Amino acid sequence: GLRCLQAETQAFVRWIEPSGSEVQEVPSRTTMPSKVFAWLHDDLQGFVGQIRLCIQADSNAPSKFFCELFRQSGMVKFDLPIELMDGVVTLTASLALGESPEGPQELLCKDTVRFQKYLRLTREVPSWADAANPLVEWWDLHREGLNTVKMANYFDVYHRHLHHFRGRPTHILEVGVASGGSLQMWKAYFGPQLRLTAVDCCPFSGMRGELEDHRTSIWIGDQADPDFWRELVQSVPPPDIVVDDGGHIGSMQLAMFQSLWPHVAPGGVYIVEDIFLAYTQAGNRHWIERLRDLIDEMQTGHTEDEALKESVGSIRSITMYRYCSVIEKYDAGQGLNGFATDWPLWAVGAGSQAPALEEWPDFPPAMSHPA
Repeated sequence: GLRCLQAETQAFVRWIEPSGSEVQEVPSRTTMPSKVFAWLHDDLQGFVGQIRLCIQADSNAPSKFFCELFRQSGMVKFDLPIELMDGVVTLTASLALGESPEGPQELLCKDTVRFQKYLRLTREVPSWADAANPLVEWWDLHREGLNTVKMANYFDVYHRHLHHFRGRPTHILEVGVASGGSLQMWKAYFGPQLRLTAVDCCPFSGMRGELEDHRTSIWIGDQADPDFWRELVQSVPPPDIVVDDGGHIGSMQLAMFQSLWPHVAPGGVYIVEDIFLAYTQAGNRHWIERLRDLIDEMQTGHTEDEALKESVGSIRSITMYRYCSVIEKYDAGQGLNGFATDWPLWAVGAGSQAPALEEWPDFPPAMSHPA
Protein backbone atom coordinates (compact mmCIF):
# COMPACT_ATOMS: atom_id res chain seq x y z
CA GLY A 1 0.00 0.00 0.00
CA LEU A 2 3.05 2.33 0.27
CA ARG A 3 4.00 3.99 -2.99
CA CYS A 4 7.52 5.44 -2.89
CA LEU A 5 9.31 6.40 -6.08
CA GLN A 6 12.76 6.26 -4.52
CA ALA A 7 13.17 3.72 -1.77
CA GLU A 8 16.68 4.98 -0.97
CA THR A 9 15.18 8.25 0.28
CA GLN A 10 13.70 6.34 3.22
CA ALA A 11 10.47 8.36 3.21
CA PHE A 12 6.86 7.39 2.74
CA VAL A 13 3.39 8.80 2.89
CA ARG A 14 0.05 7.01 3.12
CA TRP A 15 -3.64 7.98 3.06
CA ILE A 16 -5.49 6.83 6.16
CA GLU A 17 -8.80 8.61 5.51
CA PRO A 18 -9.95 8.06 2.83
CA SER A 19 -8.12 4.85 2.06
CA GLY A 20 -8.21 1.75 -0.11
CA SER A 21 -7.33 0.79 -3.66
CA GLU A 22 -10.93 0.97 -4.96
CA VAL A 23 -12.97 4.12 -5.56
CA GLN A 24 -14.59 5.04 -2.26
CA GLU A 25 -18.06 6.58 -1.95
CA VAL A 26 -18.39 9.51 0.42
CA PRO A 27 -21.44 11.68 1.25
CA SER A 28 -21.36 15.05 -0.46
CA ARG A 29 -20.79 17.80 2.09
CA THR A 30 -18.74 20.94 2.57
CA THR A 31 -15.58 19.30 3.92
CA MET A 32 -14.33 15.77 4.56
CA PRO A 33 -12.14 14.92 7.57
CA SER A 34 -8.91 13.53 6.13
CA LYS A 35 -5.76 11.89 7.51
CA VAL A 36 -2.34 11.29 5.97
CA PHE A 37 0.51 9.43 7.68
CA ALA A 38 3.92 10.83 6.70
CA TRP A 39 7.35 9.54 7.78
CA LEU A 40 10.99 10.52 7.25
CA HIS A 41 14.05 8.52 8.20
CA ASP A 42 16.39 10.18 10.70
CA ASP A 43 18.99 10.58 7.93
CA LEU A 44 16.66 13.15 6.27
CA GLN A 45 15.86 15.20 9.36
CA GLY A 46 18.39 17.81 8.31
CA PHE A 47 16.17 18.63 5.32
CA VAL A 48 12.96 19.07 7.31
CA GLY A 49 12.80 22.80 6.58
CA GLN A 50 12.82 22.07 2.84
CA ILE A 51 10.43 19.09 2.69
CA ARG A 52 6.74 19.71 2.12
CA LEU A 53 3.67 17.59 2.44
CA CYS A 54 1.51 18.38 -0.59
CA ILE A 55 -2.07 17.46 -1.39
CA GLN A 56 -3.46 17.54 -4.92
CA ALA A 57 -7.13 16.88 -5.85
CA ASP A 58 -8.01 16.20 -9.48
CA SER A 59 -11.67 15.95 -10.52
CA ASN A 60 -14.15 17.28 -13.10
CA ALA A 61 -13.66 20.66 -11.40
CA PRO A 62 -10.38 22.58 -11.61
CA SER A 63 -7.53 20.89 -9.73
CA LYS A 64 -6.81 21.92 -6.16
CA PHE A 65 -3.29 21.94 -4.71
CA PHE A 66 -1.87 22.96 -1.33
CA CYS A 67 1.34 22.31 0.64
CA GLU A 68 2.69 22.74 4.14
CA LEU A 69 6.19 22.29 5.52
CA PHE A 70 6.77 18.80 6.92
CA ARG A 71 7.28 19.14 10.67
CA GLN A 72 7.72 15.65 12.07
CA SER A 73 6.72 12.08 11.35
CA GLY A 74 3.19 11.13 12.30
CA MET A 75 -0.46 11.66 11.44
CA VAL A 76 -1.45 14.85 9.65
CA LYS A 77 -5.14 15.78 9.85
CA PHE A 78 -7.10 18.35 7.84
CA ASP A 79 -10.56 19.06 6.47
CA LEU A 80 -10.55 18.60 2.71
CA PRO A 81 -12.92 21.11 0.98
CA ILE A 82 -14.70 18.57 -1.23
CA GLU A 83 -17.40 21.11 -2.03
CA LEU A 84 -14.85 22.45 -4.56
CA MET A 85 -14.63 19.04 -6.29
CA ASP A 86 -16.93 17.16 -8.63
CA GLY A 87 -17.42 13.56 -9.74
CA VAL A 88 -14.65 11.03 -9.16
CA VAL A 89 -11.84 12.73 -7.23
CA THR A 90 -8.21 11.55 -7.31
CA LEU A 91 -6.26 12.57 -4.21
CA THR A 92 -2.47 12.54 -4.22
CA ALA A 93 -0.44 13.06 -1.06
CA SER A 94 3.30 13.56 -1.62
CA LEU A 95 6.50 14.47 0.17
CA ALA A 96 8.70 16.72 -1.96
CA LEU A 97 12.08 18.36 -1.40
CA GLY A 98 12.56 21.95 -2.56
CA GLU A 99 13.27 25.42 -1.33
CA SER A 100 9.73 26.61 -2.14
CA PRO A 101 6.50 25.00 -3.38
CA GLU A 102 6.69 27.18 -6.53
CA GLY A 103 10.27 26.25 -7.36
CA PRO A 104 11.90 22.98 -8.52
CA GLN A 105 11.09 20.04 -6.27
CA GLU A 106 12.32 16.49 -5.97
CA LEU A 107 9.48 14.04 -5.40
CA LEU A 108 10.39 11.76 -2.53
CA CYS A 109 7.24 9.69 -2.15
CA LYS A 110 3.49 9.73 -2.92
CA ASP A 111 0.25 7.85 -2.29
CA THR A 112 -3.02 8.09 -4.21
CA VAL A 113 -6.68 7.32 -3.41
CA ARG A 114 -9.91 7.94 -5.31
CA PHE A 115 -13.40 8.70 -4.11
CA GLN A 116 -16.80 9.51 -5.58
CA LYS A 117 -19.15 12.04 -4.02
CA TYR A 118 -22.82 11.25 -3.62
CA LEU A 119 -25.67 13.22 -2.09
CA ARG A 120 -26.83 11.86 1.24
CA LEU A 121 -29.95 13.62 2.43
CA THR A 122 -29.50 15.93 5.40
CA ARG A 123 -32.90 15.52 7.03
CA GLU A 124 -34.51 16.94 10.13
CA VAL A 125 -37.39 14.57 10.91
CA PRO A 126 -40.56 16.48 11.92
CA SER A 127 -42.49 15.20 14.94
CA TRP A 128 -45.35 14.13 12.65
CA ALA A 129 -43.14 12.20 10.22
CA ASP A 130 -42.15 8.54 10.21
CA ALA A 131 -38.51 7.94 11.02
CA ALA A 132 -38.38 5.49 8.11
CA ASN A 133 -39.29 7.08 4.79
CA PRO A 134 -39.00 5.04 1.55
CA LEU A 135 -38.28 8.19 -0.45
CA VAL A 136 -35.34 9.09 1.79
CA GLU A 137 -34.03 5.53 1.52
CA TRP A 138 -34.29 5.69 -2.28
CA TRP A 139 -32.46 9.02 -2.36
CA ASP A 140 -29.59 7.82 -0.19
CA LEU A 141 -29.11 4.70 -2.33
CA HIS A 142 -29.47 6.48 -5.68
CA ARG A 143 -26.01 6.38 -7.27
CA GLU A 144 -26.62 5.94 -10.98
CA GLY A 145 -29.23 7.15 -13.42
CA LEU A 146 -30.87 10.48 -14.08
CA ASN A 147 -30.37 13.53 -11.90
CA THR A 148 -33.04 15.19 -9.76
CA VAL A 149 -32.93 18.05 -7.25
CA LYS A 150 -35.34 18.35 -4.30
CA MET A 151 -35.55 20.37 -1.11
CA ALA A 152 -34.71 18.07 1.79
CA ASN A 153 -38.01 18.65 3.62
CA TYR A 154 -40.11 17.65 0.60
CA PHE A 155 -39.62 13.93 1.17
CA ASP A 156 -41.56 13.90 4.44
CA VAL A 157 -44.27 16.09 2.87
CA TYR A 158 -44.58 13.64 -0.02
CA HIS A 159 -44.77 10.60 2.23
CA ARG A 160 -47.32 12.23 4.55
CA HIS A 161 -49.76 13.15 1.79
CA LEU A 162 -49.09 10.47 -0.84
CA HIS A 163 -48.33 7.22 1.00
CA HIS A 164 -51.90 5.93 0.63
CA PHE A 165 -51.50 5.87 -3.17
CA ARG A 166 -48.65 3.35 -3.03
CA GLY A 167 -49.25 -0.05 -4.54
CA ARG A 168 -52.49 0.91 -6.29
CA PRO A 169 -53.36 2.32 -9.73
CA THR A 170 -52.29 5.97 -9.57
CA HIS A 171 -51.81 8.72 -12.13
CA ILE A 172 -49.27 11.42 -11.31
CA LEU A 173 -48.79 14.55 -13.41
CA GLU A 174 -45.48 16.29 -12.80
CA VAL A 175 -44.47 19.61 -14.34
CA GLY A 176 -40.78 20.43 -14.55
CA VAL A 177 -39.02 17.06 -14.92
CA ALA A 178 -35.65 18.41 -16.17
CA SER A 179 -33.44 15.37 -16.81
CA GLY A 180 -36.06 12.93 -15.52
CA GLY A 181 -34.60 11.74 -12.22
CA SER A 182 -37.83 12.41 -10.32
CA LEU A 183 -39.69 10.06 -12.66
CA GLN A 184 -37.41 7.24 -11.52
CA MET A 185 -38.10 8.22 -7.91
CA TRP A 186 -41.90 8.14 -8.35
CA LYS A 187 -41.78 4.76 -10.08
CA ALA A 188 -39.73 3.29 -7.25
CA TYR A 189 -42.04 4.79 -4.61
CA PHE A 190 -45.50 4.07 -6.05
CA GLY A 191 -44.81 0.75 -7.76
CA PRO A 192 -45.68 -0.86 -11.11
CA GLN A 193 -49.27 0.42 -11.26
CA LEU A 194 -48.16 4.04 -11.53
CA ARG A 195 -48.94 6.04 -14.67
CA LEU A 196 -46.83 9.16 -15.28
CA THR A 197 -47.56 12.25 -17.32
CA ALA A 198 -44.48 14.47 -17.40
CA VAL A 199 -44.55 18.06 -18.67
CA ASP A 200 -41.60 20.30 -19.43
CA CYS A 201 -41.05 23.46 -21.43
CA CYS A 202 -37.53 22.74 -22.57
CA PRO A 203 -36.81 19.20 -23.80
CA PHE A 204 -33.27 17.93 -24.03
CA SER A 205 -32.12 16.04 -27.09
CA GLY A 206 -33.62 12.55 -27.13
CA MET A 207 -35.84 13.27 -24.12
CA ARG A 208 -38.83 11.23 -25.31
CA GLY A 209 -36.71 8.28 -26.34
CA GLU A 210 -34.96 8.23 -22.98
CA LEU A 211 -37.90 8.85 -20.66
CA GLU A 212 -41.05 7.55 -22.33
CA ASP A 213 -42.19 3.98 -21.81
CA HIS A 214 -45.47 2.04 -21.60
CA ARG A 215 -46.53 4.01 -18.51
CA THR A 216 -44.78 7.36 -19.03
CA SER A 217 -45.75 10.06 -21.53
CA ILE A 218 -43.84 13.29 -22.14
CA TRP A 219 -45.63 16.54 -23.03
CA ILE A 220 -43.83 19.71 -24.09
CA GLY A 221 -45.68 22.94 -23.37
CA ASP A 222 -46.06 26.19 -21.47
CA GLN A 223 -47.57 25.74 -18.01
CA ALA A 224 -49.09 29.23 -18.19
CA ASP A 225 -51.03 28.39 -21.38
CA PRO A 226 -54.68 27.35 -20.72
CA ASP A 227 -54.97 26.00 -24.27
CA PHE A 228 -52.12 23.58 -23.61
CA TRP A 229 -53.87 22.28 -20.47
CA ARG A 230 -57.21 21.93 -22.27
CA GLU A 231 -55.55 19.68 -24.83
CA LEU A 232 -53.71 17.66 -22.18
CA VAL A 233 -56.68 16.97 -19.87
CA GLN A 234 -58.68 15.73 -22.85
CA SER A 235 -55.93 13.22 -23.64
CA VAL A 236 -55.00 11.73 -20.25
CA PRO A 237 -56.98 10.39 -17.28
CA PRO A 238 -57.68 12.72 -14.34
CA PRO A 239 -54.50 12.94 -12.26
CA ASP A 240 -54.56 11.65 -8.69
CA ILE A 241 -51.46 13.69 -7.91
CA VAL A 242 -50.16 16.92 -9.43
CA VAL A 243 -46.64 18.14 -8.67
CA ASP A 244 -45.85 21.65 -9.88
CA ASP A 245 -42.06 21.89 -10.01
CA GLY A 246 -42.14 24.00 -13.16
CA GLY A 247 -41.22 27.62 -13.70
CA HIS A 248 -41.70 28.71 -10.05
CA ILE A 249 -43.32 31.91 -11.28
CA GLY A 250 -46.48 32.85 -9.39
CA SER A 251 -48.52 33.69 -12.48
CA MET A 252 -47.59 30.35 -14.06
CA GLN A 253 -48.44 28.43 -10.89
CA LEU A 254 -51.81 30.15 -10.69
CA ALA A 255 -52.69 29.60 -14.37
CA MET A 256 -51.82 25.92 -14.06
CA PHE A 257 -53.89 25.46 -10.90
CA GLN A 258 -56.94 27.15 -12.43
CA SER A 259 -56.66 24.88 -15.46
CA LEU A 260 -55.97 21.61 -13.65
CA TRP A 261 -57.76 21.68 -10.28
CA PRO A 262 -61.23 21.00 -11.74
CA HIS A 263 -59.76 17.89 -13.42
CA VAL A 264 -57.90 16.45 -10.42
CA ALA A 265 -59.46 13.12 -9.43
CA PRO A 266 -61.59 12.93 -6.25
CA GLY A 267 -59.31 12.36 -3.27
CA GLY A 268 -56.42 13.84 -5.23
CA VAL A 269 -53.44 15.89 -4.03
CA TYR A 270 -52.01 19.03 -5.64
CA ILE A 271 -48.48 20.11 -4.64
CA VAL A 272 -46.86 23.43 -5.59
CA GLU A 273 -43.12 23.52 -4.91
CA ASP A 274 -40.52 26.25 -4.43
CA ILE A 275 -42.99 28.96 -3.45
CA PHE A 276 -40.26 30.80 -1.55
CA LEU A 277 -39.46 32.68 -4.75
CA ALA A 278 -42.59 34.74 -4.08
CA TYR A 279 -40.61 36.35 -1.27
CA THR A 280 -37.36 36.88 -3.17
CA GLN A 281 -38.55 38.10 -6.58
CA ALA A 282 -40.55 41.29 -7.09
CA GLY A 283 -43.94 40.81 -8.72
CA ASN A 284 -43.96 37.05 -8.13
CA ARG A 285 -46.70 36.80 -5.49
CA HIS A 286 -49.64 35.68 -7.66
CA TRP A 287 -49.80 32.16 -6.21
CA ILE A 288 -49.20 33.18 -2.59
CA GLU A 289 -51.90 35.84 -2.73
CA ARG A 290 -54.30 33.40 -4.38
CA LEU A 291 -53.66 30.84 -1.65
CA ARG A 292 -54.92 33.31 0.94
CA ASP A 293 -58.18 33.68 -0.97
CA LEU A 294 -58.46 29.91 -1.41
CA ILE A 295 -58.41 29.50 2.37
CA ASP A 296 -61.46 31.75 2.62
CA GLU A 297 -63.16 30.01 -0.29
CA MET A 298 -62.45 26.58 1.19
CA GLN A 299 -64.47 27.61 4.26
CA THR A 300 -67.43 29.00 2.34
CA GLY A 301 -67.51 26.99 -0.87
CA HIS A 302 -67.94 30.23 -2.84
CA THR A 303 -65.54 32.00 -5.22
CA GLU A 304 -65.55 34.81 -7.72
CA ASP A 305 -62.94 32.94 -9.77
CA GLU A 306 -64.82 31.79 -12.86
CA ALA A 307 -62.29 29.01 -13.51
CA LEU A 308 -63.02 27.44 -10.09
CA LYS A 309 -66.73 28.20 -9.54
CA GLU A 310 -67.73 24.56 -9.91
CA SER A 311 -64.78 23.04 -8.04
CA VAL A 312 -63.68 25.32 -5.18
CA GLY A 313 -66.08 23.49 -2.84
CA SER A 314 -64.08 20.31 -3.42
CA ILE A 315 -61.04 21.62 -1.51
CA ARG A 316 -60.69 19.47 1.62
CA SER A 317 -57.55 21.06 3.04
CA ILE A 318 -54.71 23.48 2.35
CA THR A 319 -51.45 22.76 4.13
CA MET A 320 -48.45 25.07 4.08
CA TYR A 321 -44.90 23.85 4.55
CA ARG A 322 -41.62 25.60 4.14
CA TYR A 323 -41.13 26.10 0.41
CA CYS A 324 -44.27 24.24 -0.72
CA SER A 325 -48.06 24.09 -0.43
CA VAL A 326 -50.35 21.03 -0.55
CA ILE A 327 -54.04 21.14 -1.50
CA GLU A 328 -56.17 18.02 -1.03
CA LYS A 329 -59.48 17.25 -2.72
CA TYR A 330 -62.57 15.68 -1.21
CA ASP A 331 -63.46 12.13 -2.15
CA ALA A 332 -66.31 11.58 -4.58
CA GLY A 333 -69.69 12.60 -3.17
CA GLN A 334 -68.15 14.90 -0.57
CA GLY A 335 -67.50 18.62 -0.58
CA LEU A 336 -68.97 21.92 0.47
CA ASN A 337 -71.51 23.88 -1.55
CA GLY A 338 -72.40 26.91 0.51
CA PHE A 339 -71.58 27.54 4.13
CA ALA A 340 -74.85 28.66 5.77
CA THR A 341 -77.08 25.68 4.94
CA ASP A 342 -74.54 22.87 5.06
CA TRP A 343 -72.41 23.42 8.12
CA PRO A 344 -74.71 21.88 10.80
CA LEU A 345 -74.48 18.57 8.95
CA TRP A 346 -70.78 18.43 9.85
CA ALA A 347 -71.24 19.09 13.60
CA VAL A 348 -71.10 16.12 15.97
CA GLY A 349 -71.76 16.21 19.71
CA ALA A 350 -69.87 13.74 21.89
CA GLY A 351 -71.71 11.87 24.66
CA SER A 352 -75.32 10.75 24.95
CA GLN A 353 -76.47 13.96 26.62
CA ALA A 354 -74.72 17.03 25.29
CA PRO A 355 -75.26 20.27 27.26
CA ALA A 356 -77.86 22.70 25.94
CA LEU A 357 -76.69 25.69 23.94
CA GLU A 358 -77.45 29.10 25.41
CA GLU A 359 -78.49 30.50 22.04
CA TRP A 360 -79.23 29.37 18.53
CA PRO A 361 -78.95 31.65 15.50
CA ASP A 362 -82.33 30.56 14.10
CA PHE A 363 -84.38 30.74 17.33
CA PRO A 364 -87.28 30.85 17.53
CA PRO A 365 -87.82 28.50 14.61
CA ALA A 366 -90.24 29.54 11.93
CA MET A 367 -93.52 27.57 11.99
CA SER A 368 -95.46 26.59 8.94
CA HIS A 369 -99.24 26.49 9.54
CA PRO A 370 -101.86 24.77 7.43
CA ALA A 371 -103.54 27.06 4.94
